[in-house]
Amino acid sequence: MRFLALIPCLWNERDPDLTLSSIVRATKINQRLIVQQQGGRIMISADELRRFVQEAQEQPPKSTLRRLAIQKALFAIQHSDQITCKTPGLSEDDYNWALCQTWLDVSLNIDKYNGATDVMTWVNMLLERRLMEANQ
Repeated sequence: MRFLALIPCLWNERDPDLTLSSIVRATKINQRLIVQQQGGRIMISADELRRFVQEAQEQPPKSTLRRLAIQKALFAIQHSDQITCKTPGLSEDDYNWALCQTWLDVSLNIDKYNGATDVMTWVNMLLERRLMEANQ
């Protein structure tokens, strides 16, 4: 439930069905997310991640379905091993700030993803910008 705490604007307290476990259960039941968990990391294909983002883009802003699609994408991104590692010389607090800002950037600007690159490339580009900002 780590990412729900980081992105409070996506969490709707009046909708108790939108929990991390219900998201994972729903995606597994619907066979839309085929994952293999290895050492706490979730293996997800770039195509599946792109589908989550496209699904979010297709939903009306502020809708429950959009929040759910964004949460699925963020969950997969945060548990992947493809996130840019901490920059040398940057404090852990600054790195965590940049990471939180990146999650917020992804959730608020998901419509700006155009599909020209992999989702993880786009996310890492956003993170690199935030890391440079934190390093100044």
